[in-house]
Amino acid sequence: MIKFIKRNKEEKFLNFREVMSLMFKFYILMVIIVTFFPLVIGGYIGKPSMNIVPVFNTIKDIYEVPIEMESYMVRFWIKNILGNILLLLPLGIFIPMFFKRLRSFKSTVITCALVSLSIEVVQYISMYFGNFRSCDIDDIILNTLGGMIGFIIYKVIDKKADLRIEF
Repeated sequence: MIKFIKRNKEEKFLNFREVMSLMFKFYILMVIIVTFFPLVIGGYIGKPSMNIVPVFNTIKDIYEVPIEMESYMVRFWIKNILGNILLLLPLGIFIPMFFKRLRSFKSTVITCALVSLSIEVVQYISMYFGNFRSCDIDDIILNTLGGMIGFIIYKVIDKKADLRIEF
């Protein structure tokens, strides 16, 4: 990044490729920070939790919520659902933009699903070391949905302006 800034001091503007490349790198850094940190050192080291039944536990939790907690839990679920969709939505835009071999819907969806699965596996393993994160199939589904939405946004914008950037 410092190299990027030094190189562009003499230039009056940044080209589209450089700006998008910098945004992609920043996005990857933010995904790492949001999904893996804060790492709680010396915190509760419990049994790692894993939800492998899609949607069922969330629906069950909704019905079991006491009335007084309802508004808190609704906000929590909305935040959780939207957060998981938005997490990989930009990846669904960046993948076809930067990687020629991954410009199909199928390739983008598979890549987003694998990235999401990797995040969940790392979160699961990190629970053995005191992290509070859990592994949840619903997160993988929602993250992948976000990647799909991102791909659709990419296709709509790419029809109007060529967004393809080759490395």
